[in-house]
Amino acid sequence: KISAFQPTGCQTLASATTTYQKVGEMGTFTKSLAGTIIKLTLQTNIYADTLTSATGVVFELRVDDIPTTIGNATALIRTAGTFEPVSITGVFTGLTNASHTVSLWAKTTTGTATNAGWDQGCLNASGTNNVLVEEFK
Repeated sequence: KISAFQPTGCQTLASATTTYQKVGEMGTFTKSLAGTIIKLTLQTNIYADTLTSATGVVFELRVDDIPTTIGNATALIRTAGTFEPVSITGVFTGLTNASHTVSLWAKTTTGTATNAGWDQGCLNASGTNNVLVEEFK
């Protein structure tokens, strides 16, 4: 089963530190079958206004506030003040047959960052934010 949704844009975390914090919820999907695996692919742009003694900001895709169960679902930016187009893919196992919430989290590599988020400039009206949901047996 394949579906997709467009998350609301312009989500920002005022101050990012070295501990993951939720930037915002992106939307929901419904898992329909027992024993299946969910693969999520997020396409958006990520950014941070400033990096204060930080060498970068790591963004992580999660389901129900839980990180992926296989590998990593992350992207790293190292330049402040510009937005970077990214595709983040994560594989999630053990999810129940129900509705699930997708969220994006952020943390710095060191130090702090300000205004870390996705869809700087609120470009979602142009279709810049997409989450593809694939359910595999």
